[in-house]
Amino acid sequence: MPGRIHRNTHPKLFAELRNVIIAWDPAGFIKLGAPDDEYDCIVGQIINKHLNRLDEDALADWLRIEVDEHFGISEDNIDPLYIEKLEKDIEFAKNSLLSFFSERRQEFQDLDQDHAAALAVTDRRITALNDLIALSRPVDLILSELRGFTWDSPNELVVLTTSALKKILERFWSGEVSETDLEKWGNAIEGRDDIAYSDSKVVENAIYDLANPAISAGTIEMVADRYKSLLENE
Repeated sequence: MPGRIHRNTHPKLFAELRNVIIAWDPAGFIKLGAPDDEYDCIVGQIINKHLNRLDEDALADWLRIEVDEHFGISEDNIDPLYIEKLEKDIEFAKNSLLSFFSERRQEFQDLDQDHAAALAVTDRRITALNDLIALSRPVDLILSELRGFTWDSPNELVVLTTSALKKILERFWSGEVSETDLEKWGNAIEGRDDIAYSDSKVVENAIYDLANPAISAGTIEMVADRYKSLLENE
């Protein structure tokens, strides 16, 4: 998810919180000689949970689940005395984290503003991508808006489904979408990191062919005709 915090984006904060988790050492790995990054899988998540306003009880529940899922420590495989100790450890971890967040309140307020700004940008990007998939505005206007965002995306933000592809092709056959715009549409989608394809391989292949009609079939109309048949059973 864009706007997320991890060790590359905020190394100092990440390292400080890592020390809190190391002091907790939920699975005892650090005591056994594990490297300091043993618990990095949950450090960034904790920061993001805090930014997303996770309350105290929800934080404790989340810590309990993470300890179980990542490190195999659960009520199903340990004796009652250890469960009691585990609950005390969870309470210790929760209080340590709350103190950590409280001591850095201003830093987190600044981070929260950055986080909110990043999410707002992502929301605008998702809106533009959904407009592109649906071709709900002139393709050139949508592309102009998308140029305002970075090309790379760490995550896929929207999905191009078989149904959405069918609708575009139906609009082409009805004359609503021109050959030029259909090719532009395929080009605009092909190779984007922020658009995923549905499970159907036909969708991915169709986008490639629409973006490269001269290579794949000769003309946009021939490409559209081919996928009209292929998508009937999808």
